[in-house]
Amino acid sequence: MENIFSSSVYAAEGRSKTLDYGTTQQLSLSIIEKRDRSRDEKSFEPLLETINNFCRQNSTIINDKPKQRRHRTICVTFKDSIVNSILGQRDDNQNEEFYRTSIYCQLIDNILIELKDRFSLKNLQFLCGVSTLSPDSDSFLHFESIKTFASHLNLNLDFLFNKLTVAKPMLKYKFLGNIIDLYQELLPFQEAFPVLVALIQSTITIPVSSTTCERTFPK
Repeated sequence: MENIFSSSVYAAEGRSKTLDYGTTQQLSLSIIEKRDRSRDEKSFEPLLETINNFCRQNSTIINDKPKQRRHRTICVTFKDSIVNSILGQRDDNQNEEFYRTSIYCQLIDNILIELKDRFSLKNLQFLCGVSTLSPDSDSFLHFESIKTFASHLNLNLDFLFNKLTVAKPMLKYKFLGNIIDLYQELLPFQEAFPVLVALIQSTITIPVSSTTCERTFPK
């Protein structure tokens, strides 16, 4: 079970108040890749063994067949034919292959569909631009990476390019843990870097999740 649903760890991190879009992009891609790899038999076998051990410890017979509600019959139209299978009738032989293909893989596919829909290529391209403002990004303050996001905000791209050229050497030896640190570092120089500060402000005010709102209800 731990193998399959280890993404719950990431989900817990996704509810953090301090999670930014740069981290979100990295986590989403990591989860999608991990879930995609878990569709093979090597990932399924440890899970099945865990389930079998659990069933043995709790005196549960995992391979019990469901009770037959009615006797299966073949339509008279095919009485003189050789019938291999009939649509609409399920094989009760719930063996390892059944659990793997009909339950395990189907669950993984459903998870992947939801993840890829929410974090589509278009959304990830947008997140890529946002994550460029994260100090731990490999493309930190890279103009080409951030251009799409800046265009979306109708910022002056030429002005932004010039300011990035100046800001990168200035921040080279600064210890910046996250985008908030970057914002606090540049805020005193807002008059010198108005477009860059506006870009950072737009990024940190876009909510990654509704965690803060939801926490008011339990209180």
